[in-house]
Amino acid sequence: TRPMETGSVRLGVPDDYAAFLLPPVLSRFAEDHPLVTVELVCEQSTALVKTLAEGRLDLAIVTRLPEQPLDVVRLERFVWVASPNHVAWQAD
Repeated sequence: TRPMETGSVRLGVPDDYAAFLLPPVLSRFAEDHPLVTVELVCEQSTALVKTLAEGRLDLAIVTRLPEQPLDVVRLERFVWVASPNHVAWQAD
C-alpha cells in the first residue's frame, strides 16, 4: 500500500474551465486523495499566469498567449456555432 498524501494544492483555473471541466476531476481527486486540500483560484488566464510565476499557485490551467511555453494536458476540437441568420465564419 502507498502512504496517504497530505497537504494542499493551489490550483488556478479560468471560470469557464472550472464550471465545465473541474467537477468530475475534483471529485475523483478527492476520492483518491482525501487528506489533500485543493485551494481553487478562478481568474482570467493572464492573471493566473502572473500568479503562477509569483509562486502563489502550484498549478494553473490557462489559455496561453503565443509566446508562453506550454505543456499540453488536453486538446479539444474547435467548432463554430451560430444562428443560421449570422455568417461569422465568412469574415476574416
